[in-house]
Amino acid sequence: KSPRKALVHNNLATAYIEANQLEKAKISLETALTINPFQIDSHVNLGHIAGHQKDWEKAIEKFDVGIALGTNKADTFYYSGFARNNLGRYEDAIPYFKKALILKPFKADYHFDLGNSYKHLKLYDYALYHFRKTLEIQPDHYKALNNMGAIFWELGAFDRAKSEFKKVV
Repeated sequence: KSPRKALVHNNLATAYIEANQLEKAKISLETALTINPFQIDSHVNLGHIAGHQKDWEKAIEKFDVGIALGTNKADTFYYSGFARNNLGRYEDAIPYFKKALILKPFKADYHFDLGNSYKHLKLYDYALYHFRKTLEIQPDHYKALNNMGAIFWELGAFDRAKSEFKKVV
């Protein structure tokens, strides 16, 4: 393999990421971007590293570069939304989760985190819809059940809340 190819360095970085050697991965990704600044996956992988390190601003920056360069990978949109949720930017996260769901509509976590954004914005009908979609895909998703119970509790529908909470235990 040629050390002058960005893809080679990106693939090496992927192996480092899987081995939890994030600093080595960063060096490989930066090398890849020196060779080809438009190497989408290298930007996105730097976003994943930043996410692992809970540097949500940096993660957003790198995911958004990948998106701007034309990625069509659902996970990139999802993790860009996920990073925004972690910063409390729920409204900003919604379009990213929606795009991820357009690309991969049967991912429980995509529905769950979109529902979570809506829940934080007190848009309960939308939140409940996405928590129900989560449960259609993954019936044992206890966080979706718990969040549904919390919404019903907030709305004063205590019997419905109790019913959802019982499903968790």
